[in-house]
Amino acid sequence: MEEGVSGYDFLYTDVWVSMGEPDEVWKERIAMLEPYRVTGRVMDMTGKSECRFLHCLPAFHNRKTAIGEHTCQKFGIDCMEENDEVFESPRNAAFLEAENRLHTIKAVMVATLAEESIEDALARNSFSDRGQQVLGVMEQSLPCAFHAPATSAKRHEGQDSDLGSASAMS
Repeated sequence: MEEGVSGYDFLYTDVWVSMGEPDEVWKERIAMLEPYRVTGRVMDMTGKSECRFLHCLPAFHNRKTAIGEHTCQKFGIDCMEENDEVFESPRNAAFLEAENRLHTIKAVMVATLAEESIEDALARNSFSDRGQQVLGVMEQSLPCAFHAPATSAKRHEGQDSDLGSASAMS
């Protein structure tokens, strides 16, 4: 494990099992992935005190929720992908990650569902301050997405889809 995480700035994990999966899948995944749980010791193995933890959420890191307690009772574990030591620490950046994902999703929705191009909306100042900040960051990161010919996903008469043409999604 140490060789695998040494020198990294971020350790990222995902949920081991999706909700609704049968018990057999939970048992198999827990047995297979438990050795790879992110703990304080694993974070320290990176050799970087500034290493941050990322997770897509939800995270089963303790028994304080109904699902956490149920998982403990059913499968005999106190946590899954990470333990409470990591999740409740200042090294956890999962909530910042979730906030970034929220703003990115909103920006993608604006870009694909807007009746006008992002440039026109920005010129009219029709976004909130936070929206302008997010779009500004996205424009710096992905200039080609903001300067390509606009393909908005307008509703067209007689069209069944609310998303418009498939080219708006490409």
